[in-house]
Amino acid sequence: MLERAAAGDAEAQYLAGLLFQLGERVPQDFATARGWFAKAAGQGHAEAQDSLGVMAALGQGQPRDRAEAARWFEAAAAQGYVPAQANLAALLIRGAGVEADPPRALALYTAAAEAGHANAQYRLAQLLQDGEVVAADLDAAVRWYQAAAEAGHPLAQRALGLLYQEGSGVAVDPARAAALFRAAADAGEVNAMNDLGLAYQRGFGVDQDLRQAVPLFRQAAEAGVAEAQLNLGFLYEHGEGVEQDLAEARRWYGAAANQGDPRGQYNLAVLLALDAGGEQDIALAVKLYRAAAASGYAPAQNNLGVLYERGVGVPVDDLRAVELYKAAAAQEHVDAIANMARHYASGVGVEEDDARAIAMYRQVMHRDNGTAAYNLGRMLERGEGIAGPDPEGAVAAYRVGAEAGKDSAQFRLGLALIYGRGTPRDDAAGMAWLERAARQGHAGAQVNLGGAYMAGRGGAPDPAAAAKWYRAAADNGDPMAQFSLAALYDAGQGVPRDPQQALAWYRRAADQGLPQAMFNLGDMYRQGIGVEADPVEAFVWWWRAAAAGLAPARGNLQLLARQLTPAQIEAGEARARRFQPISE
Repeated sequence: MLERAAAGDAEAQYLAGLLFQLGERVPQDFATARGWFAKAAGQGHAEAQDSLGVMAALGQGQPRDRAEAARWFEAAAAQGYVPAQANLAALLIRGAGVEADPPRALALYTAAAEAGHANAQYRLAQLLQDGEVVAADLDAAVRWYQAAAEAGHPLAQRALGLLYQEGSGVAVDPARAAALFRAAADAGEVNAMNDLGLAYQRGFGVDQDLRQAVPLFRQAAEAGVAEAQLNLGFLYEHGEGVEQDLAEARRWYGAAANQGDPRGQYNLAVLLALDAGGEQDIALAVKLYRAAAASGYAPAQNNLGVLYERGVGVPVDDLRAVELYKAAAAQEHVDAIANMARHYASGVGVEEDDARAIAMYRQVMHRDNGTAAYNLGRMLERGEGIAGPDPEGAVAAYRVGAEAGKDSAQFRLGLALIYGRGTPRDDAAGMAWLERAARQGHAGAQVNLGGAYMAGRGGAPDPAAAAKWYRAAADNGDPMAQFSLAALYDAGQGVPRDPQQALAWYRRAADQGLPQAMFNLGDMYRQGIGVEADPVEAFVWWWRAAAAGLAPARGNLQLLARQLTPAQIEAGEARARRFQPISE
């Protein structure tokens, strides 16, 4: 062949150029390849002219020169060489090396597509789908994607799969979409591997199977597909299809972040801020949130706003927090809208505007975790931003939050039902909502549920059930629950009478500054119940209760003072004055 090429055979010269361009049976040598292509092109060989255009466009053996590429493509296209028509169209559509000419590009793509050129069919379908160069025509786009896909074009297979997945221009067909993704993935199209992985993750068009999704995500992620890196990171973060590994989640989120993907930056920042999967690094979290926020990523804008509001990793700056919340809220980010509502209600970082706060809470009350509905309920209950208290509206808002699982909304709804505020009284329903909040650890609900059982709401009094819920809140440091539990031990209601347990729980509540607990603790020291009688200790606790405003303590204190020496009174007062409540 080289002899024929040397003898001037144009086809042989073209084939020689291909050998050196591709490095087949000879060392790859772009300069030599260009030389043979040039000889054949000089004789009008269209394939050689197109090959010279490709080499110029790619910068093979020479600096990249799209103008030269366009000239060679033009020469080959003029002879009707279909690949050159498609290549020239690609330059004309972008104005690369030539003046942009979309109509001519469209005509060239159409000619090449009609001649069966799969890539031209794919590119033409893209133009018809996007509608930026020509009027959008999804029906025509589908036909050309279909033609290219049937010819084995992996990008067209993926694009058509996305249309079937979304129901755009065709009826939604999950199975067809998955089949197209598989065909493209089998051909090595890494984005289709990610798409197929998502289909397995969601059970879309295939049986849900995370074990199938993981290797597909991994292959695409290792090829640098940011979306797959995010998906693989998510599986490691949540332990789905793989053993939970937050360090691996960090690694894959970091890979996406390093490509400038704001979702990767955000997800990695969340793990860094939470000390998950490695050492906590607030400074790096802030940096990543800033980068993602600067890209307009609403979740990052919101979280960065939270950091500025709380002064975590950055100085407290309510104005900056509000600025970030506003940017995220403008994108309909639910948490950011709720955060802005909270700021309008408080007037921190922005002029107070209760009416606007109410409107924003209403906007998202059905879309978040119940917090907005709860906050709306509190404002309506207090009559903030409206003409006066609206207990009925408050109950409606609390119900939305309660059904979303918000414990504080469940608590308020329970109280409203028990006391008939804004709704007909219903002890059974009220206690049910209190119990749902109590089971989530809401101390107020636990205490009030205990009180409801003691009062016999919805049935006979049940001191044992009351003791259960008082203890739940008491163990978590609630002083009123500690006092109530102590009273049950003191009286032997619902629990065996145990003065020492009563004394211990009264003291925990008293140490937190609860006047009623101080009074009862003083009484136990006065009478020697559960402890050796100590009138001075009783004096100390009654003095503290009286100082906290408990009237009965003042009378007891006066009577007890008559039985103490001046020195005992002086010592008792000195001790009492040094008291500082300590919260648990």
